[in-house]
Amino acid sequence: MTSFKNPDGRAPKGLEQRRT
Repeated sequence: MTSFKNPDGRAPKGLEQRRT
């Protein structure tokens, strides 16, 4: 869903997505 990979290497539901 996310167009990018988090530093944690996991795909959040969206809450972390806006944190980027």
